[in-house]
Amino acid sequence: MHTRSNDSLKEKSISLRIDQDSLDLISFAAKEKGISRSAYMIQATRRMAEKALLDQSNYFLDEKHWNDFNRILESPLAENKKLKKLMDTSAPWDKKNNDLQQSSS
Repeated sequence: MHTRSNDSLKEKSISLRIDQDSLDLISFAAKEKGISRSAYMIQATRRMAEKALLDQSNYFLDEKHWNDFNRILESPLAENKKLKKLMDTSAPWDKKNNDLQQSSS
């Protein structure tokens, strides 16, 4: 994400029109989560916006960001012992199948 300026940290107000059924549903969901209706609407809208951006199949970058992106992709990964252990461990269902095959032999 980008860095926000001090001006963008100030809260902004928006106004929208909404049908009563949608308002009732949002109000109920917000109450169930224990947050304000505004907070609920902001959280839900942010999730949808993030998903929409992440679901993009094409990204357009300027040269600097493209080079940064490629540098990150091409850099070697740091050793991850937990991942190596996970990848070296047999899945429980594989062990069960092996046990069944050995017992039926």
